[in-house]
Amino acid sequence: MLLKNKIFQLQTKLENQRKLEIVLRQLTGDRLTSEQRHLIGEAIVFYRQYHFRLCRSSSLPTITSQQQCGRAVIRPIFGDLEGRTNEPAAALVRCSVQGEEQNTVYIYLPVEKEEPRDEPRKEKAPDQ
Repeated sequence: MLLKNKIFQLQTKLENQRKLEIVLRQLTGDRLTSEQRHLIGEAIVFYRQYHFRLCRSSSLPTITSQQQCGRAVIRPIFGDLEGRTNEPAAALVRCSVQGEEQNTVYIYLPVEKEEPRDEPRKEKAPDQ
């Protein structure tokens, strides 16, 4: 997902935070906490261009291998970026691609698993 519009750059910080909140909720299916969304908002600068990407892995080698640049600056935002836990994580990666700075926020969300049920499912009675 790409946040790119000139109106966004001209709005107040409060309006931009609200728009970012909506974008993050839509992108992640509202699976980030308000604190995690706030940390992402604090990590970015609203007058720069950002890409947002969901990842299947939280490990740094996977994140950096997705970049098409030689040298990337990785700034952890929250969570374990070494892939040791199965918790949400995010990192801001900055690199130069063909002379243009590229800023990408990688968000890792673990796969949701269904909670086990304690009681067996009740069978429906046949209609009489």
